[in-house]
Amino acid sequence: MRRFATLGILLAVVGVAGCSGGKGDLPVTPAPTSQSPEPEESPIETATPVVEAARGSRANPLTPGESRKISDESAFTVSGGATTFDAWPTVQAENQFNTPPADGRSYIMFPLSVAIDWPTIQKQAADDGSTTDGGFSAQYSLTVAFVGTDGISYGSNEADYCGVIPNDWMSVNPVFDSATVTGNVCVSAPTQVIPGGTWVVSNVVNDAVFVAAQ
Repeated sequence: MRRFATLGILLAVVGVAGCSGGKGDLPVTPAPTSQSPEPEESPIETATPVVEAARGSRANPLTPGESRKISDESAFTVSGGATTFDAWPTVQAENQFNTPPADGRSYIMFPLSVAIDWPTIQKQAADDGSTTDGGFSAQYSLTVAFVGTDGISYGSNEADYCGVIPNDWMSVNPVFDSATVTGNVCVSAPTQVIPGGTWVVSNVVNDAVFVAAQ
């Protein structure tokens, strides 16, 4: 009888041991796998749009024969002709007392035309408390100079003076209605800075139009 009891205990132990395996195994975490990171997308390069400088600016000057208002509210529309790059023969012929340009300088001449809008002139005069009864002289409201490739303007100093010239811009007649006035501007400038330069016509508040010296 004791033998059977012992055998029963052994079977019970074996049964308990067997229940600890099989379907009751703990879950296994798989080993991590090395995965190559996904390649980053390269940013798409876009071309920076090129903004063209305004027509009539120094970076994009008018060509001879083109015209533009100095500003939206201006009474003046400016145009210019071809530049004479050696104006000394013309200056010499105009007056016997004219002298040649200094060494290293040249006389250059620019034919300037300015169309004047009379109603705008009258309105501006009224706003300023003045009158146009005595006519209007555009040359006293505009400054004309040559800008060399050195970035310096020429035309306001004594050294820039050409002498007596034909159809001088500073001598154009007053106007009493909408009209176009024309005259020559002559400047003495260093010869080496003349090619590629521009003429600039500006008003009293520094609005300006540039014309290529061609």
